[in-house]
Amino acid sequence: TRLLYASSAATYGDGARGFREQPACERPLNVYGYSKLLFDQVVRRALPGARSQVIGFRYFNVYGAREQHKERMASVAFHHFNQFRGDGKV
Repeated sequence: TRLLYASSAATYGDGARGFREQPACERPLNVYGYSKLLFDQVVRRALPGARSQVIGFRYFNVYGAREQHKERMASVAFHHFNQFRGDGKV
């Protein structure tokens, strides 16, 4: 059995310490990143006794439909698409 879950690159904060899955690199800047890091830590504590493989994906940019409600926090792809649609270039 495997558990695959979506974590977030927001756990790294500004990335000044790199992007490695090590506590020294994990410095979230907001509640979203902190909540993702908390779940990652729960998983780490459970792993030694787990009988399943557990994988957390730390996505950097996720794009999907209906992101307009996120305003400036929408994905880079969303902003670039709208810029291209409006200006014809990115």
